[in-house]
Amino acid sequence: MFIEQIIKKAIEGGYASDRPEYARQHLITGFEGDFRFMVLDPLFWQALGKACGWNDDQRVELKGYVGDIRGGIKVPIDLHTMTVAQFWATRFHNIMQVEDFDFAIRFIHDVIYG
Repeated sequence: MFIEQIIKKAIEGGYASDRPEYARQHLITGFEGDFRFMVLDPLFWQALGKACGWNDDQRVELKGYVGDIRGGIKVPIDLHTMTVAQFWATRFHNIMQVEDFDFAIRFIHDVIYG
């Protein structure tokens, strides 16, 4: 059920708009194996972000520190900036690696629907 809702949301944002039969088939089957490939597609995350109102102009800044780990001076550094959609895609994939696929699905569903 969660997968179907997430796919619907991405389609609302324009995912597979050039391939409506492809998108419709995923809604009918909710096939988990294909969804695992969908989440690898940057266009999927862009469409999901568009449907969720994640503005591409909004950036997430990832920061870190360098320095002596034994209590010395820590110097903040900017590691990377990314769009909100890229951030949630990265979080999804990190969770999928550490936990499992079902947990990652529930996580991104909660991000989208609260």
